[in-house]
Parts: sequence; C-alpha cells; structure tokens
Amino acid sequence: MTIDFSAERWHKVKTDARQWWAGELGRPLIQVRLTGKEPGRKEPPLPSHEFASFYDLNVPAEAIIDRWDYDLCRTLFLGDAFPHVFPELGPGVIAAFLGAERENGQDTVWFDPSQDVEITDTNWQFNPENEWYVRCKDLIQAALERWQGSVQCGLTDLGGNLDILSSFRPSEKLVLDLYDFPDRVKQLTWKIHELWWTFFEEFAQMASGTNPGYSSWAAIYSEEPHYMLQCDFCYMISPAMFDEFVKPGIDGYQSIQESAGMDIVEVQKRYGDKFVVWGGVWVEHLITGRPDDVRKDVDRFMREVAPNNGCILGTSHSVAVGTKYDNFMAMLDQFTQWI
Repeated sequence: MTIDFSAERWHKVKTDARQWWAGELGRPLIQVRLTGKEPGRKEPPLPSHEFASFYDLNVPAEAIIDRWDYDLCRTLFLGDAFPHVFPELGPGVIAAFLGAERENGQDTVWFDPSQDVEITDTNWQFNPENEWYVRCKDLIQAALERWQGSVQCGLTDLGGNLDILSSFRPSEKLVLDLYDFPDRVKQLTWKIHELWWTFFEEFAQMASGTNPGYSSWAAIYSEEPHYMLQCDFCYMISPAMFDEFVKPGIDGYQSIQESAGMDIVEVQKRYGDKFVVWGGVWVEHLITGRPDDVRKDVDRFMREVAPNNGCILGTSHSVAVGTKYDNFMAMLDQFTQWI
C-alpha cells in the first residue's frame, strides 16, 4: 500500500499554497497529521527517530527513507497537510558541516566546538567530504529516488547565522564577543551568511524537478525556494544589539515565547514595520493549560496584534509533544470565531 495522498490532493495543496503566498486565500493554512492509520505494509526493523542523526552513519540512507515511508503510510493527512519529510540532523546543522562536534540529546541535537578557539582565531574551511554534509545529500537523493515527487522533501534545518556561530563560541562567550570584538563577530557572521547561501542553493537545486515544490523544516509548501530563519541566540541580547547583529536580512520572527519574558504585542510595536511576527499562543498552555487559557491567548492576539497586519497566529514555539487535543482544537475554534 502506498502513502494515502492522491494527485488531486496535491493539486489542491499547490493551488491553496499559491493563493496563500499571494495573500489571496482568505484563511490560514491549517495542517493536521494523525498517526496510527493501518499502513498496509510490513514495518521495517529500523526504529523511528525524529532526528536522522540518531541513526548510525553505517545505516544506509535508503533504509532510513524506508522507515520514513512506513511512518507516512501510517499517517492521515487532514486540512492543508501533505506528506513531508526533511533530513533533520539538528538545528543549525551548518555548524556540523563546518566541523563542530555533534551530540544527541534526548529529543534534540547539540553542536559544540571541537576545540576552544578565541573569536580572533575562529575560522572555517569547508570540507565537501564532511560526513554530515554527505549524509544530508544522501538522504535528499534517496528520498527523491524513492518517492518520485509523491512526497515533499524539505530543506534541512540550516540554522541562523548567530546560532551557528554560537556553536563555536558557546553562548556566554559570544555574548562577551559582541562587546569586545563586534567587528570580528560581524565578519564571521557574514562568512556564515555566504556559506549559508551556498548550502541553501545547493540543496534547493537538488530538490528541484522531482520534488513537488519547496519547503523547509517548517513544512510550508511553496512553488519557489524559501526558508524560515531563526535566531535563538537573540534572547540573550538587547534590542539595540538585535538591531545591529541580527535584524539585517530578517523578514519574520517565530517562537516569541511569553514564558521567556517576550511579549508579541511589544515586539510588533517595536519591529512590526521591519518583519512579520509569529506566535501568540503559549506552548505551555497547549500542553498543561486549559482550553480557556488557549482561547484567551487567541483573543489577545486577534485583538492587539492582528489588526496591524504583518503577523501569523501560531504557538510561541511549536505544536510540541504533549499538546492536549482539546487545547489545540480550542485554538483553531477560537480563531474561526474571529474570521
């Protein structure tokens, strides 16, 4: 049995996405994926992992893709959802491409410097034989050959410039570097920027043609290459430093976490003319709160943020593991009351 997603449904996904990007759809894109469907095929011996880096490098890329195929066969795609995978090797994997050490956590991947080097001596020489770079390409190629355009294979989580740099200058050191060596930080950030575009264009080119379209880790379909940038490091710096080191080149800001002292209303007031803000619903409310908590989050967003445009209603982080079904549905229901 194949993945349950017809050509007609792909046509609708593409049509609706085209209108959404143009601002003409008149509604948000809402993706719901339910697992547990009868797969109609034998389960492979390889266990299921969210992160492809959890598999030993000796495991063939084709075997990992076969596991993903089984998981997709068990998935019911509702609303605007579509079959989507991406080679998740860890957030900010460019650090690994440039030689950082990788460490698997319980539910994420961390990157650390292979040796302690001062910011003045920090530099990189990309090696095209780097094992994680090769692994990423192998996974993309195996996915394209396996599914022949029936599954969208997105870009890996390349990371944001300062997040990548902080993998080589762990956060507290990079914070001090912003004061002590601002020009060097900008120089290295620009070098990462150039490397970032090299990787982005190569992976996008690999996916062109066979792939249904383009996507990134965020699983938003597009007919043109795109990417959702992020900068976790910016939580540790002032608005003035954000303006100087982060804001150039940023079009949107996702993961505005109220529990970390952020306020999406204030962020929009300060930067709404510079980029789109994304959030509004506490991820903590989705996991441990009540439907009424979630509804209040939605109401505040729609009352104080949405009238100014340049915004996307969503969670303050992601629809995380542990999200209560009733809370998630309350978010969708309350939003529909406003449109």
